[in-house]
Amino acid sequence: MRLLLYVLIIAMVFYLKIADAQVKNTSNTEIYINNNTVLYLSGLDLQNQANANFINHGMLVMAGNAIGRDIVNHGSFQSINGIVRMQGTTEQQLQGNSVFNIGTLVVDNGGNGVSITNTSGVRIHQNLTLTNGKLFTSNSSAVYFTTTANDPSETNANHIVGTAIMESRSVNTSAFGPFLNFSMTAGGDVGNLTLTRRTGNGSTTSRGFTPTSGIINPIGFEGLAVHWLVNITNTSPSLTRNMNFTWLSAWDNSKVLTNMQLWRTTTPFNINSPWTIYDFGPHDISSRSFGISNVPLSQLHNAWTFSDFFNPLLLSVLYFNVKKESNKAIIEWKASNEHMVKYYVIERSTCGKDFQKIGKVAPHASSKYEWTDEEISRLKGKLYYRIRIVQENQLESTTPIQIVYHDIPFDVTLYPNYCQEDCQLSIINPASELVQIQIYDNTGRKIASKTITAAEIKMNLSEIADLQNSGIYILECNNGIETRFIKFYR
Repeated sequence: MRLLLYVLIIAMVFYLKIADAQVKNTSNTEIYINNNTVLYLSGLDLQNQANANFINHGMLVMAGNAIGRDIVNHGSFQSINGIVRMQGTTEQQLQGNSVFNIGTLVVDNGGNGVSITNTSGVRIHQNLTLTNGKLFTSNSSAVYFTTTANDPSETNANHIVGTAIMESRSVNTSAFGPFLNFSMTAGGDVGNLTLTRRTGNGSTTSRGFTPTSGIINPIGFEGLAVHWLVNITNTSPSLTRNMNFTWLSAWDNSKVLTNMQLWRTTTPFNINSPWTIYDFGPHDISSRSFGISNVPLSQLHNAWTFSDFFNPLLLSVLYFNVKKESNKAIIEWKASNEHMVKYYVIERSTCGKDFQKIGKVAPHASSKYEWTDEEISRLKGKLYYRIRIVQENQLESTTPIQIVYHDIPFDVTLYPNYCQEDCQLSIINPASELVQIQIYDNTGRKIASKTITAAEIKMNLSEIADLQNSGIYILECNNGIETRFIKFYR
């Protein structure tokens, strides 16, 4: 049986609307949508069962005001030259176990998004148009871009969340991209290129679908919420390429973009293998665009991501702490997976950026280390420490920074002291003791109180008290050893 939706007059568009009903294409039947024809479904879902054919050369619109405006495909779904438009009012899904072949997929459902739960995925042959909503995918239900597909235009509000795969394309010595936020200039012959990009933090959607996460998190430190797998067929180490990555602010994952480093895996494409730093930096990538030159093809063929130097991805240092004892700083760390470690360099800085080598330690069997900095007696202020890990292949990474305070008095500042709208309270509490913060009005009545334990505190005064009345106030800060008073005005 074959249902034909044809156009009799070419200049006209044939429009068929089916409401409040499920369309089921049963086994050995066919639904055929001709050119200039729109099939508008505003009822339940469209089911294309096993051994059924759905052929679309026009437009299929899935609309409606309730959950269930989905497409289920267990047969042959061929819309290579047609458009599938998802414009319901809730999250919609592309379900089933047989691949969807779609020319143009439009997501325009009020920002609710479309989830691909089909275990064979969705292949885009022309365009993915994200007008108002995200596309949620996973490793087992990905969106694939064929050799004829265009790079999807993405924004923070409308983008792919999860796994997107550009199928193998012949690139050879030509320039490539950008595609899925990756590009290369012309250069060494890479042969064919397959590109995978994963994005997002893996949060479950409103209908219970969990996209694949783009975050690399080997030992509790997280990188950007995006990573790439660059798969090329020619991996000659004597040939090089210049490559560039970009990303959306939606994938920043709270990283410090002014201190970024580029990472890759030690085993190509195994994101669970140890990650190693490729470009030590740190770089200011506030533009969210980073290019690197002369990358050997043997290394380009790998998985890539970025993180800031506060969140290294190397599977080595599990624990790192610095504590002050009298006029010494005791540096302790514990390591794991040291098979690639050549030595550790202990570094110190007085500004948090320009680090100086103060010691060097070779790895040993216990993997537990302690080193004492006895030079802090000649220093004053905040001292920043980190461990630089040098690997056998001379690649490097660093631990997060630890801070100690030496010869710094307990200090409290409030700026400005005329709080017309709000004031910034800063407290240096080098002993890291409990600080009791209290505010009194001009009659001596206590009107607010807050207790904080931290070595350094920065907060707005409005976080302590909502001062409605104009007048003179007294701020009192006590760390159990000393007390500071500040008079201010409102």
